[in-house]
Amino acid sequence: MAHVMDFFKEIKVGAKQNHGNMTLYCLLSADQAPVDFLTLDAALALGALSITEVTEGGSVPELKVVNKSDQKILLVDGEELVGAKQNRVLNTTILIAPKSETNIPVSCVEQGRWSYRSKHFGSQSRSMSANLRNRKSQTVTMNLRQGREFRPVFNQVGFIVFIDGQVAGIEILNRFLSFREIHSKLVTSYVMDALETANQNIKNNHQSLRAKASKIIESMQLSRIEERKSVSLGTDLRMESERLVGSGLEFEDNVIQMSVFSSGNGNGLSHGSRMRRASARRENRNRC
Repeated sequence: MAHVMDFFKEIKVGAKQNHGNMTLYCLLSADQAPVDFLTLDAALALGALSITEVTEGGSVPELKVVNKSDQKILLVDGEELVGAKQNRVLNTTILIAPKSETNIPVSCVEQGRWSYRSKHFGSQSRSMSANLRNRKSQTVTMNLRQGREFRPVFNQVGFIVFIDGQVAGIEILNRFLSFREIHSKLVTSYVMDALETANQNIKNNHQSLRAKASKIIESMQLSRIEERKSVSLGTDLRMESERLVGSGLEFEDNVIQMSVFSSGNGNGLSHGSRMRRASARRENRNRC
């Protein structure tokens, strides 16, 4: 796992972007993974990807994905799929092989419906929240349209977000262009969480937050990493330390994606991000 730790060592904390009670620090890298792939939204727009129930009757914890293209397609843990018999959320990050058919693990996010809305799934313009759903989307849209959007910068592969002075999550996608494509979806989901407490006048100490951000990135280098075969291409990564829990994907010794959250021990990371922490996804996978 030396290559994973080497990747963490290369991550630098960059520019601060701030709005209200939410502060984001860009995570930068001099290099990116030499792996080409389409993101979920890009693949759907090109008609390269088909996502359906596994059978006519369906199965709550699984969906069938058909990659009709000659390119790999990346599905990111936490992205929401809308349609068919019930909306679902991706349980893990998966790199779908070209010209392949794969059953992928998902969780339900729409209890009560089990009837066809459409035969195929589409992508939702957000990722699933641990504590917020179907609220304040109009306010988010208005804020973003008024020019308060957090924009990706040169060589950015991720970000670390603070809400009310506490870390809400860390997101990494190790391809510059691919990160730009998914950036707005990820940021909007954190904005929705930040709006929950936006009127409490909690001030972020930016000098302290930058130091905290750097320490958290450093602590990732000391985390335990477990590997397991991915559903399709590459290796599924599970990261754990006294304070952190995370999940991600590597392919051909390159870290492709990581999401990192609190381990639940009360050491300074909140659970309020739109990309639900890995342990919560695993616990809730088959509850619907």
